Amino acid sequence: MPAPLREGTQIYVERKTLGVSYSMPVMAMAMDYYEIGYIISGDRKTITPTATYFANAGMVGLTPPYVYHRTMAVSDEPYERILIKFTRAFAEPFIREVGQQVFDLLYEQKICQFTKESQEKICHMFMEMAEEYNIHCLENETQNDYIILLDEMVDMGILSKPNEGNLYRLRRSSFVDIIGENFDVLDAEIISSNEEV
Repeated sequence: MPAPLREGTQIYVERKTLGVSYSMPVMAMAMDYYEIGYIISGDRKTITPTATYFANAGMVGLTPPYVYHRTMAVSDEPYERILIKFTRAFAEPFIREVGQQVFDLLYEQKICQFTKESQEKICHMFMEMAEEYNIHCLENETQNDYIILLDEMVDMGILSKPNEGNLYRLRRSSFVDIIGENFDVLDAEIISSNEEV
């Protein structure tokens, strides 16, 4: 299940690159936030209890809270995306400006498609948001935040949860599936980093 937003957090932005074959292991839903995701690469199929739809690179997907969904790979490209999670409170100024009906209509679309020119502008905006949010910085994370991150990796099938104590175990085959063709590069970086220490 997706981890809830940290207490007091109204918006969270993350950029991830996952392997070619990455699929969510099970249907899941967010309970305290809306999602807007921009697909940088990789084609996806999303299933919900009431619909199935497809999204390609350059498209924007919208998922409201309380919707069970699962995304799956349908292409041979690594899955890279930027995901924005935000609370209802964060969206209130926008909702007041455009009205509840317009906001609801946006989320009924599920997938938004754009011209090539618009895709480039939208991609640039999402990239800037990700950089501004400083998603690569973990230095301010608490121990609880790290546990939430590790539990997300359990949900993705990368780790197995400890039976006792706090030792998470790597599920190597799942990890290799998710890393995909980037595994050799990652392996070389790990070896190089270990040699420098």
